[in-house]
Amino acid sequence: KAVCFRYDDNQTVEKYSVLAETFLKNNVRFSMSLIPFSYPAENAAWRKMVCRLAGQGFEVMDHTPRHSTLSFSLEKDDPLLKKALNAPFVHHITNNRVCLKYDMTGSVWSKPFEAEVRNGNIISPRPEFKIRRVFEIDGQYFYVVPGKFKLLSIWAEDNVRLTDGKKQVRMCLSSLVPYPGAAEFLVEVSREGFRRIGLKKMPVVWVQPGGYYPALETTAMSKVLKKYGYVSATTQPGILKGFGSPDIETRRFALDWGDFNFERQSVEEIKTRIADTVACHRVATGSSHFRIKCSLAEYAAQHDQILKWLKKNNIQVMTQSQIALLLKNTTVPPGKNILPPLDCDLDKNGRPDGYFAAKGVRFSADTVSFDTMGKVLWIDQLCAIPRKKAVFSLEHRGLASGTIAVLFYDSRKKSCGSTVIKLKSGSAWSKTSVELKIPEKCAAASFIFTKKSAGNAAVRNLSLCK
Repeated sequence: KAVCFRYDDNQTVEKYSVLAETFLKNNVRFSMSLIPFSYPAENAAWRKMVCRLAGQGFEVMDHTPRHSTLSFSLEKDDPLLKKALNAPFVHHITNNRVCLKYDMTGSVWSKPFEAEVRNGNIISPRPEFKIRRVFEIDGQYFYVVPGKFKLLSIWAEDNVRLTDGKKQVRMCLSSLVPYPGAAEFLVEVSREGFRRIGLKKMPVVWVQPGGYYPALETTAMSKVLKKYGYVSATTQPGILKGFGSPDIETRRFALDWGDFNFERQSVEEIKTRIADTVACHRVATGSSHFRIKCSLAEYAAQHDQILKWLKKNNIQVMTQSQIALLLKNTTVPPGKNILPPLDCDLDKNGRPDGYFAAKGVRFSADTVSFDTMGKVLWIDQLCAIPRKKAVFSLEHRGLASGTIAVLFYDSRKKSCGSTVIKLKSGSAWSKTSVELKIPEKCAAASFIFTKKSAGNAAVRNLSLCK
């Protein structure tokens, strides 16, 4: 059971220092994704703070040189700018802004649709333009500012001037592949920036920024990052961070954040989110940009509550690199029941962690009982699923014609198969045991219990093991 606390962008010395005191007091550390060529990286006090926290074990993560995936600005006399001149992986340089090449070969596109351009760079509102993706118009590629529907270049430059009128538009459904050498240069510039800050140890986690620019494809980036000693990255949202993933070697370079958030959730809500996440053998990563509505002292106090609760319940606090290596190196032993236990309720909300239920479902230490019909009980995205075959068993009563739908998902949360277990029983307890064939790509499974007959029913002794 493990969680990671991640804080984004170049926050102030006070914010990081106050929060660090709370973590140090609890003998744990957080991760911070920093931008080495953005304000206030040139400030001596800020650089000293970063080096001090890194020396105390807090993790500095590479958030790209200027919070952009394909471009960054440098000073006129910077040697890095001279290195970029005439480099084969540089598309152009404008006002000291280096714009890197990218590759659209193999990209997946939507079907063409019609949209109207006006004023040279405003495209008529459509649902598609609320998505941060690359669009192709008249053989050129653009990004759209959500809400404003303004076209930007692929490098987030405000220099688009198209002819007005109706256009055929396609939306890129995949991430961009950096041109050979481009991703390497992006990483080298970041690392030089961190050296100038004074870091003795270079980051081993790369964090892809959000915003109005393309996402770089996970597999291509992981190959580049491994060459520089990185062990993890955040390159793609919506990826399962679960144990036993069949493609964890790639997925550890796509560890998204946002499982809990101190800016939007209460302490009790965070406890529930963490409890349900770790019960299903996933790691939870918190997210924050310090956009808080309370005082910094109150914000730190909320963290103190959570950190003490985590320690009490034996949930480890790790940095992202530690989380990635934990997911990579941990195996699930044969015979271990991986279903969440019915007697564990860490957040004290009246239901076992990892289980969700319809209204009226009752939980005791070892039994779930219900009178209602329909979807009554479910476990969502359980990880640590055994490879190839697993035995699912439970005891039940009153579930004549009841079913359990088992849905399998890959690490991208896309369906990769399903099966239905039929239950036949009377008023006395009986046992059902089924061998499940697990799809090769399966990284998680959901279990949905449906009651089709009237009357009282119950289940107990649920088990899933290799």
